[in-house]
Amino acid sequence: MIADHHTPAQLAEKLHVSVSMVKAKGHSGEWPCLKLGPRTIRFTEDHYQQIVTLTEHKQKPTGSSRDRNKRLRRALAS
Repeated sequence: MIADHHTPAQLAEKLHVSVSMVKAKGHSGEWPCLKLGPRTIRFTEDHYQQIVTLTEHKQKPTGSSRDRNKRLRRALAS
């Protein structure tokens, strides 16, 4: 294996997520990767940097769903 390519397990360890999550996101196209076959994917260092950038921009809304629903109702009533 080429040293600058990471397996899903290696990338999962680096990102502190599950291997199944890495595989699912790679196979779905949500994360960039090299598809070497129908079941084989690898990640370059550039892919890793892109994934970090993609996930940094996604922030979960703060507050409870009840608070969000109240804000939405107020906004729609205006």
